[in-house]
Amino acid sequence: MRTTIDLADDWEEAAKVLGTEGKTATVNAAISRVIAEHRRGEAASILASVELDLDDETMREAWA
Repeated sequence: MRTTIDLADDWEEAAKVLGTEGKTATVNAAISRVIAEHRRGEAASILASVELDLDDETMREAWA
């Protein structure tokens, strides 16, 4: 989808960080990074909410 946006003057620094060339590639990579970070955060929240009922014997057997 084509659109027109005003970029911050430091977009070239973002391109260096992201390893991209050009404005379009930099914006697309930044969008992908934001989405990936958000998804990782959601996954971490889900994993943190999991309750494990593991006793000492089970843990010993798991590491044996």
